[in-house]
Amino acid sequence: MSRLTYPEIDEIERLLGHKLPEFYRRLLVEVGYGPVGVALGSDPSFIDRELSDVELKYGPVTGFDAVIYHPLAVEEIYQHAFDDPAELFDPYFPFGCQNVTQEIWVIDASKDVAATVWHETFSREWEDEDWLPYDQWQKRYLEPELNRDAPT
Repeated sequence: MSRLTYPEIDEIERLLGHKLPEFYRRLLVEVGYGPVGVALGSDPSFIDRELSDVELKYGPVTGFDAVIYHPLAVEEIYQHAFDDPAELFDPYFPFGCQNVTQEIWVIDASKDVAATVWHETFSREWEDEDWLPYDQWQKRYLEPELNRDAPT
């Protein structure tokens, strides 16, 4: 994981032209961005593949059980997935994924809470998800990923 500082995040926000949710800012400082846990299927050979343009710029987004995205990668990854592109950052902000369960990690920036949503649901359906504040979301969804050991 690569942690960012608040000044680095401020510069990224300047490049993006908008503020990042406080939930995400805190996550980037405390945990960082990048692969979380172990290689997908714990098969290191899966990582030996041609990287996408997004991955070459911002680090892996596939190939691991879970990933927290670099802030500059989010738009490139998800802009096509929103019926209304304005919703990509307001109110919803996808910031990572759990590849094994095919779930997307999303922040509702208007409330500074996050949910884990099935990748085939539409943003208009997310209102009814189980939205959690930072500490609760991290304990339920991120800590198990960080504490997972690769099988031997």
